[in-house]
Amino acid sequence: MQERRQALIRDLKLIVQLEILTISRLLHWFMQTAKENRARRNPGANGPLVESRPRLSIMELFGKMNYACHSLLSDARKSVDENNTEIEKWARKVRTHVGERREEKRIEGKKKADFIDAVVSTSDKNPVPIFILGGAKWDQLKGRKQLLSYSSGSLRFSDPETLLNTHFPLSDIYDVEISGPGTVTRDAGMIGGGFGAGAIGGIAIASIVNILTTHTNTKTIIRISGKDAEVVMLSEELDLNDARIFFSEAYLAASRQKRSPTHSNLSEQLLRLKEMKDLGDLSDDEFSMAKRKLIESHQLVS
Repeated sequence: MQERRQALIRDLKLIVQLEILTISRLLHWFMQTAKENRARRNPGANGPLVESRPRLSIMELFGKMNYACHSLLSDARKSVDENNTEIEKWARKVRTHVGERREEKRIEGKKKADFIDAVVSTSDKNPVPIFILGGAKWDQLKGRKQLLSYSSGSLRFSDPETLLNTHFPLSDIYDVEISGPGTVTRDAGMIGGGFGAGAIGGIAIASIVNILTTHTNTKTIIRISGKDAEVVMLSEELDLNDARIFFSEAYLAASRQKRSPTHSNLSEQLLRLKEMKDLGDLSDDEFSMAKRKLIESHQLVS
C-alpha cells in the first residue's frame, strides 16, 4: 500500500511539472505574439518586420491555454483512477488474505478447544500443565508444554499444539521422584525503623512495599522412571505436597512393581541361581548371563 501511494505521488508531481512547463511555454508564446503585434503597429520602432506568425486574439490564446490545461487535468485524473484501481485490487487481495488467516486461526482455535475439552472429559483427575525437561525416549517432547492427566491406567501427556497424546502406562512405572524448591515467596525485604511517630510511618511504608513487591513462584521437578524410558518434567502450579497427592497413583504403581516377585531380594535370587548351577541345571555361560541380567534389572529398578 505504501509503495502504491508513493508511485501515485510521483505521477502527480510529474503531471504538475508538465502543467507548469506547458503554461510557461504558452505564456512565452503570448509575450512573443504581443511583441510582434506591437511591431506591426509601429514598424520603425523595432526595425523591419519579417514574416511573423498569424495574429492571435486574446480569447484564442486563452482558449488554447484552457484546452491544454484541461488535457493535462484529464490525463492526471486518468492516471489517478488507474492507480486507485490498482490500489483497490491490492487492498482486496490483502483483505482476502487477512480473512483467510483469521478463518484458519479460528479453526485452529476451535480444534485446540475441542481437544482440551476431550482431554478434560476423559481424565480421571483434572489435567495440570507441565513442561517436559527431557528424559530417555522423551527428547521429541523436550521443552514442550503438556497437559498431564490420568486416563485408562496410564499417565497421559496431551500436547495442545500438535493435538497428540503420549501415554506412560502405570504398569511400566518403577520409580517416582519429586524434588525442587516447590513454592517460594519473595518480597523486597524492607524493614521500617526509628522511634516515635516516624517508626510507625516507616513500618507502614515497608509493609506496603513488601506487599506490592511480593512474588510467589512454584518450581517442582518430577521424574518418572519406567522399564525402558524416563521422563523429567517441571510443574509451575503444583507445589511439593500437591505433586505428591497428584502422583499418588504413580507412587502406588511403582510400589507394586518393587514388591512383585521379579523384584525380590537380589541376594536371594543370586543364591537360587548358584544352587541351580551347582545342581547342573545351568552351565557356566548360562549362569553368567542370568546373573548379569539379574543385576542389570535390579539396578534399573533401584
